[in-house]
Amino acid sequence: MYADRPAYHANAASRPVSLGASLLISGGIVAALIFVSPDMVKKLPATVLKTYNVREVPPPDPVPVEDKQLPDKVIESRVYTPPVEVKTAADPTPATATSDRPIEAAPIVSGTADTGATRPIETPPPVLPLMPAQQDPRFARDFQPKYPPSEIRGQREGSVTVRVRIGTDGRVKEVRQVSATNDAFFEATRLQAIEKWRFKPATRGGVAEESWRNMSVRFRLKDL
Repeated sequence: MYADRPAYHANAASRPVSLGASLLISGGIVAALIFVSPDMVKKLPATVLKTYNVREVPPPDPVPVEDKQLPDKVIESRVYTPPVEVKTAADPTPATATSDRPIEAAPIVSGTADTGATRPIETPPPVLPLMPAQQDPRFARDFQPKYPPSEIRGQREGSVTVRVRIGTDGRVKEVRQVSATNDAFFEATRLQAIEKWRFKPATRGGVAEESWRNMSVRFRLKDL
């Protein structure tokens, strides 16, 4: 039993050496693999990615689903209206009034709601013509205006046309200048018209109305 102990101790001393040797060998193998690994990887050629247009396919129509829980069928009810028979004294044959025949409107007669009496259509009265104003012959001698002294000294002649508004009493209410040789002749005519001119007024149906009338006057030195 004691003879076997030396051999046990010898084996125990050699174990660390063998463990170190195995680690050293394993490390060398790993280092060799790392050194030669880049050459072992196969390089693949570069490829171009090709794309294609895919046509969009519309989705299929939805399949109608039969609704089993439908409400009861609605029964439409219609009311039948019998045709109305119209009888006239001239035609003994009964006539049936239908909705296809157009309904003629009854003529409208003007009248009152109570008695239905017709009223005559009123027509507007005719427009009577206007009889223009005329000079009153009783004042004919006062028609010619006075000759302006300044125009006499200058030996000038002239003419004036005015538009006068004649009132219902025959007097001149307003004088407007239409044309005049100068202001002196117009002023003499305006004063004479306001103070001295008299007219028979215009009438419409015998009623006097205001009116306008153009009057002309000549100034001549030989009439002085």
